[in-house]
Amino acid sequence: KPEILPLVSDFATTEVREKIKRRLTHFLERKIKTLFEPLFNVQRDESVIGISKGLSFMLIESLGVIPRSVVMSEVKQLTQEERSKLRKHGLRFGQFTIFFPALIKPAPTQLRLILWSKFLGMDRIPSAPPPGLVSVEMDGSEPKGYFPRAGLRAAGNRAIRIDMLERVVDLIRKENTEDGFEATSEMLSLTGMSHDQFADLME
Repeated sequence: KPEILPLVSDFATTEVREKIKRRLTHFLERKIKTLFEPLFNVQRDESVIGISKGLSFMLIESLGVIPRSVVMSEVKQLTQEERSKLRKHGLRFGQFTIFFPALIKPAPTQLRLILWSKFLGMDRIPSAPPPGLVSVEMDGSEPKGYFPRAGLRAAGNRAIRIDMLERVVDLIRKENTEDGFEATSEMLSLTGMSHDQFADLME
């Protein structure tokens, strides 16, 4: 719930200033409610109680994407019924990330980065990953906490989209990981990587 501070000419009256502030606030509230709808749906669901309610609050604070390691104890305590209720709202319990797939699309991701950077008082808003790319090269200038907010997970010298990583993990489960395995064309396609980049990701 960010506060709007309009930059208005000194010649504008107090009434005009307040009108501008109200309209901008209303616009932003609608934008947030529309793009982050799954979060608000979980918040309103009275059947989500106990541990799952606590997890839903943590998801709201992290704007719909949170590394599994951060909420490991909460996730372990969830019953199958509680998981089922959260899944009905679109929540995905991935091996690496707990997230709403709908919230890692370009528009919600861009808004999440704006809200997050403004909340932390950053001078500049970090760029969202280019639409269509499933992995991007890291340059080392990314602020701490950037990757989950961008819908990415850092791995090697690249960052991969969290939904694609989970799909690749599902494929790898079928392979003999102890003796080693060869990357399939589907794995490379899902990650948008070459063989060498994929090997780096696996490390």
